[in-house]
Amino acid sequence: MKIALINSSLISTGSGRYTFSLYSALRERTEIDHIFLNYKDRKIEKIHNNYKQGISELVKLPIDFKYFFYFRTQKKIPIYDIYHITTQNLSFLKLKPKIVTCLDIIHLVYPDKYYYFLFSKYLYSGLKNAEFIITISKSTKKDLMKYFSIPEKRIEVIYPGIDHKKFHPNVNSQALIKKYNLSNQKIILHISSGTPRKNFLSIIKAFHILKNKYNLRNIKLIKAGKYQYQRDRKKSLELIKQLNLNKDIIILDYISDIDLPKFYNISDVFVFPSFYEGFGLPPLEAMACGCPVITSNVSSLPEFVSDAGIMVNPLNIDELANKIYEVLTNYKLRKKMIKDGLKRAKFFTWEKTAEKTLQIYNKVYNSYEDSKI
Repeated sequence: MKIALINSSLISTGSGRYTFSLYSALRERTEIDHIFLNYKDRKIEKIHNNYKQGISELVKLPIDFKYFFYFRTQKKIPIYDIYHITTQNLSFLKLKPKIVTCLDIIHLVYPDKYYYFLFSKYLYSGLKNAEFIITISKSTKKDLMKYFSIPEKRIEVIYPGIDHKKFHPNVNSQALIKKYNLSNQKIILHISSGTPRKNFLSIIKAFHILKNKYNLRNIKLIKAGKYQYQRDRKKSLELIKQLNLNKDIIILDYISDIDLPKFYNISDVFVFPSFYEGFGLPPLEAMACGCPVITSNVSSLPEFVSDAGIMVNPLNIDELANKIYEVLTNYKLRKKMIKDGLKRAKFFTWEKTAEKTLQIYNKVYNSYEDSKI
């Protein structure tokens, strides 16, 4: 049985990290290739660690937007026994037999633009005719059954893992503290693309309450992660200026994979009050590094964080500020959250994810072969 993981996302993205990590865990267990659809260079490539092998190069057309390029790759992808498409956004590819990992259906449930809502009809069109769907949360599974009427027997929830060699406590982070002048500061961390559903503006407002109503001093808010849209970056900066918080909030558009666990380690609390998530990877990474987590009580987030973190109504800014204050000032609560978070994070490993995914490969392969008889 020869398997292709079909991916179009860089490792710096959530779906890219899922694919690269899953491939690393699976390649020791089965015959599998990581097929990367490289839109930038108009190439189809095999990726093995840092090594790339070109499979095919497509002619760059005058009008050749991203998804049209992906559509054109279909006849150039080599023949495999199983095609595992690792994002719902490529489910329209007509490959057989195919398994699709549905990370979320954000463009349908919580679109940033109406254009994305309309386009999602095409992007997600292959979900209904996939031989099998892997979802990364029970929440996403419910969404699939609700919006697409996909039978439950064709969907399996398989949680992603955490790289525990990378995300763990006691990572040496002194260089970061010195670089950003964070000595003797309480640090509130948020990592996201800054889109409206990530709810960063509410974090800024809650931070303002901490500085004024609760009179907390020597605290910094760090927002890390490149903004998906400049309009959202502009709104954040305007609110920060309006609330006179320029000296207290650090906006970092990019942090390296090496620095990411360091930021979790130096932070006193990680705040993630998102309105919708297919899977809450940053909160789990934070907990694996011994950083207490405050997140939303909606979507998939309670499913992963469970009682190891604090859940808040993402619409209630006063509640968010109050819970951050508790974590920053209550030593016993903080100590318990660190202990519970570390224990919870250990549940999620890529070894588990790989073993369960391999079971699906075998199930789909055997079923597909039987159907041809």
